[in-house]
Amino acid sequence: MPTITTPAKYRFYQNSWYTHSSFPGVWIHSQGNSDASMGSGSDVRVTNSNRDWRTQVAKGIDASTSYTRSVHTIQPARISAQTSSLGSAPFIHGTNTMVLGYPNFASWTSSADASLQDLALTRLKRKLNTEIGSFNSLSPGVELRELRQLLEGMKYLTTQALNTLIDIKRTRGKSAFKYASNAWLTFNFGVSPLIRDTKEILLAINKFYLRADNKVHITSSAHRDWFSSSKDTGITGAIGAEVRRNTTYHHHLSYKYISGYNLPLKSANNYDIYDHLGLDLKSLVPAFWELTAYSWVVDYFVNVGSYLEDAFTSPPGNAIYVVLNKKYTVNIQSDIYHHASAGYRIDNQTRGMASGTYFEFTRTPIGTALPRIGIRFKTPDEIASFGVTKLLNLASILLK
Repeated sequence: MPTITTPAKYRFYQNSWYTHSSFPGVWIHSQGNSDASMGSGSDVRVTNSNRDWRTQVAKGIDASTSYTRSVHTIQPARISAQTSSLGSAPFIHGTNTMVLGYPNFASWTSSADASLQDLALTRLKRKLNTEIGSFNSLSPGVELRELRQLLEGMKYLTTQALNTLIDIKRTRGKSAFKYASNAWLTFNFGVSPLIRDTKEILLAINKFYLRADNKVHITSSAHRDWFSSSKDTGITGAIGAEVRRNTTYHHHLSYKYISGYNLPLKSANNYDIYDHLGLDLKSLVPAFWELTAYSWVVDYFVNVGSYLEDAFTSPPGNAIYVVLNKKYTVNIQSDIYHHASAGYRIDNQTRGMASGTYFEFTRTPIGTALPRIGIRFKTPDEIASFGVTKLLNLASILLK
C-alpha cells in the first residue's frame, strides 16, 4: 500500500522601500521570501492496487480496494500599502508589498458526520427494500385492533363538523380548538398511516408474486453544506503596517455507498411470504417499540426506532461488495489588507483576495455485510426538519 506525502506549500514574498528622517534622500530596501511549507497540512495519496480485479469481478467476487487522496490548492493574494508615521520625528514613510497565502491548513482539514453517514446507509437499505418489494407489516397489523376506535373518531368528526362551525360563533372560537386537535390527531396518527400502510402492504404482496432472481447495483448518498469564518492578525509588514486577514470557508461533506447484491427471491427455499411482509420473530422488537405509548416523542430526539428496526431486520440476499466513499471539500476566500499600527497611517492601499481549496477523498471497502447504524441523539437539523409536526402533535395532545 504505497503512500505519497508532499508538504502543502504557498508562496510568501515581501518587498519594502522606505525612507527615514535620519537618512534624508536615502531609500532603504528590505525584502524576504519563503519557499518552505508555511502550513501544517500535506498532500497525501494512499493507494492499494488489485491486479486481479477483472478476474474477481467476472467470478462475482469482491474486488474493491481502499484509496485516500487529499489535495491543497492555494492562490495567494498580492497586497500593497503606502505607510507614513504620524509624529514629526523620526519621520518614516514608504511602500510595503506582500504576496501572502494561508497560515495553517490544520484549521480546516478533515471532517466527519455520523448522522450524515447513517442517512446514506438508511437510503441504501430503503432502495434495497424497494428492489425486493418487502414491507414490515407487523406494526400496522397489530394496530388494526384500534381500527374500530379510528372509525368511531372519524364518524364523530364528520357528525360534529357542522355543530362545531355553528358553535364557533357562540363561543368566540374556543370550541374550535378541541375539534381541531381531535381532527389533527385522528388524521395524523390514524387515517394517514392507515392509507399509507394499506397501500404498502398491497404493493408488497403484488411484488412477492412477481418476484424473480436478479442481481442489482445500488448506490445512495447524503451530503451537507455549511460555512465558517476566521480572522487572523499579528502578521506585520514593514513600517508598522500590520496585515489582517478575514477568511470564509464553504464546507461540503458527502457520503456515498456503492453496493452489489445477489437476490435469490424466487429460488431461495428459506424466503417466503412471512419474510417478505416482516411477520417473523425478529420483527417483534421494533414492532413493540412502535406500539409503546409516546415512542414518537423519544424518536424526535433519539433514533431509537430507526436503530431497533435496523438492528433486528435484515434484507434477504447476499452482498457481493459494499464500498463507502467519503468526499470533503472546502472552498476558501480570504480578504487580506494592511492595518496601520499605533503611530502610523496608511496613505494608500491595494487590498488582495486570496483563494484556495482543500479536497479530501476516501474509499473504504466495507466487505460483504451491510453495516448497522448506531444509536445516537439526533442533530438540531434533524429535529428541526420535524419541528412543525412535533409542535402540532404536542399541542393537540395538550388540548385533549
